[in-house]
Amino acid sequence: GCIPHSPSVKSANHTLDHALGATHGSGALPNGTVVEETEPCVQPWSYLDIIYFCTVTVTTVGYGDLAPKTNVGRVFAVVQICFGLVLVFDIISSSVVAGINMLKELAELDPVNDNKSIAGPVCSALGASSLVIILGLLGATVCSHLEGWTYGEGFWWIVVTMTTVGYGDYFPHSDSTKVFCIIYI
Repeated sequence: GCIPHSPSVKSANHTLDHALGATHGSGALPNGTVVEETEPCVQPWSYLDIIYFCTVTVTTVGYGDLAPKTNVGRVFAVVQICFGLVLVFDIISSSVVAGINMLKELAELDPVNDNKSIAGPVCSALGASSLVIILGLLGATVCSHLEGWTYGEGFWWIVVTMTTVGYGDYFPHSDSTKVFCIIYI
């Protein structure tokens, strides 16, 4: 169903719009009267859509299939983007460093290889690249199956997702794909 804007939300949106100099949704009649268009209601999101939106926002993928419709929602998203990026990239950075260190240790355990100075970096690069390729192919396969896409479309989607480009031409429609994306991304 539709949830009408409350008066406090309307006034907060009105104040925030003017504070930011926003002019969208407003206009002037020929006699000079200013008219503001307001959205009569906001469609509520499911809990899954909320978690999915937070995931694609924090990871900077942002497909564009869900977006805040109110200024309060937009402010929340801005705060989430700013603080979430720091947290997510710290976690990603720590994970990558741990993975590289593990690969270096494995390379040093190889008794056949006498030239350890080049083995570590090469092994790390090959291991990291292989992991990214395997995860990419897995994601493309799963989403192609869940969404009914061709493998080419799934591969396109995964490259756009993994690079956080997020064009929005392909995005999860089904709840099962959204759950997969929450875990995968």
